[in-house]
Amino acid sequence: MTSRALIALDFIARLAGIVAIIALLIFVMTASVCIYKHRKANGTTAPLRLSLATVILSVFLLFAASYLGATVARRQLIAALLSPTCAQGVTINERSLGQSSKQLMDALKNIHWTLGHHSHPTTRFTLTFGEESCRVSLILARDSENPHEYWIFLPARWMGGEIGRINTISLDGI
Repeated sequence: MTSRALIALDFIARLAGIVAIIALLIFVMTASVCIYKHRKANGTTAPLRLSLATVILSVFLLFAASYLGATVARRQLIAALLSPTCAQGVTINERSLGQSSKQLMDALKNIHWTLGHHSHPTTRFTLTFGEESCRVSLILARDSENPHEYWIFLPARWMGGEIGRINTISLDGI
């Protein structure tokens, strides 16, 4: 399910993170030189402002690319779930899910983004479905506070790879 758009957005996010770190180092060095030499604001703070602007812009780009990547991944997942050839052969940890697979697939169609609520992912499951031409592999992780909430991760994504969450009871017995 990894498309060119996801690869590009992950690359942009990684590059923005690297630029942010470098710009932050330059900002700290420039600030320390300005403070050390007690320069006035007569043109000598331009490098300081430029490095600070670069830090802010690259951090914004990092978060924007990560958010857009998760949005693209959710849309591609829903498209795969709506495809008749892709939404079959459901396995959890390489075992067939049986009767619960339809309920789980329906829950995945309702994947959504939510802000954190001071919990964390616990038990992880590897979910695979689809024919070879459109195979989708996801990691589902049970929430530490709500046993029916699952964090959805795309293994190939950077920064943890969380693309959203679902609520379902179809994995209760596993």
